[in-house]
Amino acid sequence: MTTLPADLPVLPARRHDASKHDHGRVVVVGGAPGMAGAPALTAMAALRSGAGLVELLVPASVASITASFDPCVMTAGLPTDADGGFFSDLWKGYLKHGICEARLAPYCEEYDPAWEPVKGARRQGHSFREDGYELSWIKPWDVTTGLAEEEMEAILQTLRSGLPVCAGLRWPKEPKWDNGLLGMCPAEEVFDGHSVLMVGFAFDRPESPEGVFIFRDSGSGGRYASLPFEFARAYVNDAAVISE
Repeated sequence: MTTLPADLPVLPARRHDASKHDHGRVVVVGGAPGMAGAPALTAMAALRSGAGLVELLVPASVASITASFDPCVMTAGLPTDADGGFFSDLWKGYLKHGICEARLAPYCEEYDPAWEPVKGARRQGHSFREDGYELSWIKPWDVTTGLAEEEMEAILQTLRSGLPVCAGLRWPKEPKWDNGLLGMCPAEEVFDGHSVLMVGFAFDRPESPEGVFIFRDSGSGGRYASLPFEFARAYVNDAAVISE
């Protein structure tokens, strides 16, 4: 049993007709993809300490996660201009603007909120938007798990059908490459996260006997590389496929 100091202040009893507005207001600002727990727990601690009204302001991409911690916390999702959103954010962009060839909207290593597409990109984007593509989840986002066996098999089947797979992963803080193959690393050496486009797989790699996924990197100039099945099983946060 914990013994409290004798001079510890005691909060006065609340009136029966008191309102939450009579007992202070706390606003917690924080959070990011993969880091939703800290601000949510802080908000819950503020409630436990006696605050009458607690508001939690987080990026819109994690608002549904933080809101699930405690219904007594008022949660609001804030828009952000930063890069690094979820595939669901990408899909919202497709539904609004469509998609175009890379030559009309070249990939940039850093997000530029002032960038404007050329007319040809807009025209092509609107055209593809009308083709009725759909986003299907193979693995919904979960930063605490990798791929289950059925999810692994679903990715392989999708690649066999000729469709690429969008994959978000926890990624090495300092990636190590061996002839284009990403090296395995322990959990304390990864961060959340990085996105790649899986385009194929191979079982005949001597450096990774189980097999590798071949992917196009969203960084490094869009180069093609590979990662071991072992890495995918451990660190894929989410996976999705776009089809007609």
